[in-house]
Amino acid sequence: WRYFGCPNVRYKVYSAGEGGIEGFIVFHTAEENNISYGFIDDFLYINGRTEVLEGLLSNMIRDFIEHGVENIISWIPYKHFLYPMLRKKGFTKRPFPHYLLVITKEDKDIPDELVKDEGNWFYMLGDSDYRLLPRKNERL
Repeated sequence: WRYFGCPNVRYKVYSAGEGGIEGFIVFHTAEENNISYGFIDDFLYINGRTEVLEGLLSNMIRDFIEHGVENIISWIPYKHFLYPMLRKKGFTKRPFPHYLLVITKEDKDIPDELVKDEGNWFYMLGDSDYRLLPRKNERL
């Protein structure tokens, strides 16, 4: 229900592919303090088909522009392959006063180094219930 049945956020989903879905991107908009924000909530694509993701990102950005979005926000791990792709499209890194917390099961087969290296993780806004924009009289 995260995207299609969510009662308080209207998500958009774009998909692409030849002969089937090879990728999708999920996003939404919100206005807070008279500023229009666009959020990249989630994406997935077939490994090796970065052109599919490039196209989805371009279409999403075009949609945001057409709807007056002033700022686009996403969570992307610094070591994630998408980070340089977004930088090339004009995105910048901004400080974020919160930290990613990871809690693992007591599984002795998972080395600590694997868990502690953010480059081994993939997470997006859609993986969290954290609210990025403050409501009136609320601080991040």
